[in-house]
Amino acid sequence: MLRCYAGSGAQEISAYAAEAKIHIQNALWIDLLNPSAEEEQVVEQTLGGEIPTREEMQEIETSSRLYVEDGVLFMTATVLFNADSDMPESTPVTFILMPNRLITVRYADPSPFRNMINQCSSKPQLLQQPAQLMTALLDAIVDRMADLLERTGADLDQLSRRVFGTVQNKDQRRSEELFREFLTAFGRNGDLVARIRESLTSLTRLHNFLVESARLPNQPELREHLHGLRADLLSLADHAAFLSNKIGFLLDATLGLVSIEQNTIIKTLAVAGTVFLPPTLIASIYGMNFEHMPELTWPWAYPIALVLIIGSGTLPYWFFKRRRWI
Repeated sequence: MLRCYAGSGAQEISAYAAEAKIHIQNALWIDLLNPSAEEEQVVEQTLGGEIPTREEMQEIETSSRLYVEDGVLFMTATVLFNADSDMPESTPVTFILMPNRLITVRYADPSPFRNMINQCSSKPQLLQQPAQLMTALLDAIVDRMADLLERTGADLDQLSRRVFGTVQNKDQRRSEELFREFLTAFGRNGDLVARIRESLTSLTRLHNFLVESARLPNQPELREHLHGLRADLLSLADHAAFLSNKIGFLLDATLGLVSIEQNTIIKTLAVAGTVFLPPTLIASIYGMNFEHMPELTWPWAYPIALVLIIGSGTLPYWFFKRRRWI
């Protein structure tokens, strides 16, 4: 999909349209979403230069993601999308900053881009300078990750209360389904935070590259905005690291509770085996079919055997109870 945004609004352009090159030349923002070969070709022919391919955008070397070519800045960052689902994903997004326009190349549709498209319709002043537009896009991406970190932090606080709330009542049995729910929630939040940290790292590198380049307009307001954006990136990176450590702590605590539950079951089985071992031994002795067993002729042999069986089982139980092992 090829969309061109100018001061008059947005237009979706067909690569085969006769006036496609005119719209591209007049656009301040050209957004390529899942572009076809024909759409990439018409943009390249109209503006000159080459559009990075999907394979080139996925390269992780800094030199392949941040570079200058013929006075044009090529910057690729990792952006999070589908964060509201159980399977968040990351996608590379390339920003091509020219003196008079901005080109974005992406193969997913993160929510900050959709929000920015709506804002461009209601705020035409965003479509005046490409550097200002790109800064607004980066700001929207950072705001989205801040919201996700806030939501994750609230989710972890609730999970923490549930995890440690089950420890207060010693008689409460924690089910296998509850532990599975905890581990699944920690894994989901951990994956989300890891992807946010990856995106924050790539955006920080992009920001440094953008600020250090000499191709930004010398505008104090823009420089101040970029300075504030850097402060937001650093603070979010610290908060994401804190949440990552908290997830690790809660995961270790949950695994510790699982171990306690398993130890309790094993201890119960061990105590039961010890309690029933002496009665079983006595019953086994008098259950042997030997011809010469003097106790068989005693009138009180059976009651005495029962008393021995009950007493030998009660004595270990009383001992364990006194030592508070059960």
